[in-house]
Amino acid sequence: MADMPLGPVTFSAVEGQEFGSFHYHLGLVHHSFGEEEAGLVRTLMNGEPARQAALEPTPENVAAAFRVASLFHETRHLIDGFGTLAGISLFGKAMELLRELCHWASVFGAAGVGWQLPLRDWVMSKDCPQEMRDFVRRLRAFHQAEPHFLALFEPFAIEGHNEQMLIEVAGPDGRTLKAFPIRMTRAYSNAPENVTLISVLCPLGYEALVEGSAHAICRNLVAHLFPKDIADELVLAVRFKVLSDDDVGEEDSLLSSTPPYMITDLMISRFLRSRGVNQFPRDTVLGMTDLVLSQCWIETVELGKGLTGVKFDDFGDALLKNLEHQSVSALAQGRVETPERVDAGYRILLQSLEQGGDWDSVEDDLSPLSSVMIWESYCAQNLTVPLLRKRGETGHAAFQTNDGFFELLPIIQDAAIRAHEGQLQSALPKRVTQAWAHVVMLSALARQMATDKDELICPRRFGSIPGIASVNFAQQGHCDIHGKFGCGEFRPGVDVYEPPCLFEHGLRFLRLSRH
Repeated sequence: MADMPLGPVTFSAVEGQEFGSFHYHLGLVHHSFGEEEAGLVRTLMNGEPARQAALEPTPENVAAAFRVASLFHETRHLIDGFGTLAGISLFGKAMELLRELCHWASVFGAAGVGWQLPLRDWVMSKDCPQEMRDFVRRLRAFHQAEPHFLALFEPFAIEGHNEQMLIEVAGPDGRTLKAFPIRMTRAYSNAPENVTLISVLCPLGYEALVEGSAHAICRNLVAHLFPKDIADELVLAVRFKVLSDDDVGEEDSLLSSTPPYMITDLMISRFLRSRGVNQFPRDTVLGMTDLVLSQCWIETVELGKGLTGVKFDDFGDALLKNLEHQSVSALAQGRVETPERVDAGYRILLQSLEQGGDWDSVEDDLSPLSSVMIWESYCAQNLTVPLLRKRGETGHAAFQTNDGFFELLPIIQDAAIRAHEGQLQSALPKRVTQAWAHVVMLSALARQMATDKDELICPRRFGSIPGIASVNFAQQGHCDIHGKFGCGEFRPGVDVYEPPCLFEHGLRFLRLSRH
């Protein structure tokens, strides 16, 4: 995930089938809900019990249920991404760094200073300006910390059943975070006497929280529309159960059966069972998730000359501490109490954002910096502000209940860019869509440079996000034609075809030279 050129992505995938994805910094909702799925929903909602009862839990019908749920699943990510403190801070920090990139590119470009790759070598050279060293340090610090904030690490197994709520584990970068141990029993069909008790440690970060929230929404939706046997597949598909495998030595199938969709649900279940509560509504998951996302954020801090840190809270600790401070009887009824400091924080944030203008108030000189500021302003005024207003009006119920979620949909239904069946769909103003395309390209370049790549690739040429092949980034001609001549790559010292397009414009903006 860290190598993806366009930033962090959450996927809706089961058994190898991908039904959708959400791309954080781009506000892009990719889903599988089309006309066929809409017709199915209309049929099921129009009081045709015979039709509903006739839906057997075949693979085709289960897949149809996941396609129906995909739009709501990914839209929930959009809502959490722009309506919670955690999501807002993640997007805001990414845009802040893009603005800074544009600023220094303009400053150094005017001075005739071009960027050099890989950045790790350039910042160590004598001809690299100190301001550039400082910026690169901040850029790299954020991109190195971002996967840890999201907890984009694979689960791993330990022997025995662990009864703890949380276990501290080390990520690939050595930094520690909390993981929830899911107890499993593995049996093997070719050796039934060989039963192994294990615990799969699932990292708890932003991704696990938002996936749990989205999955709770979808379980409610599918349970309302489809027969129980199909609705139950949303539990069975994530396979928190006894597994059988003919290959005694193979653990991959076990670990791949523990995606993040139900980690928070299982953790809350264990917590409440230990206090005598065996059942609770899914609003409990939605409420606790929102409470944690409202108290955790990511920020960069300067720790001294030449030293930048990235600060964020541990999501696992935050979830457990908030559970311990809630009334058990209220949780059993799907209610959570939101501290006044959270209310005050959102009020202050909303007041600050309301003082800013919409995208058309940006002084637009058609530069990359203008595009970043237009996209950031658009998202603030058309996503975050209306979401936070609804949060305040409903006392957080819009975010903490299933019914509240559906009240949010009309507010943001036309405010995002969507991808379906290979096509991008945008109801945004033309200049905002152009600004979004600029952000796509700048994000791709920034992420690749931050990970010390010495070769850069165009996200359109190599299809990094769903539907991007339907967008023409060329200022003359069309990307489909230019691609036949081998465009879309930057390698120092290697000549390639250079069409007039956003990728080449970005390279020139950074004064990256192939010679």
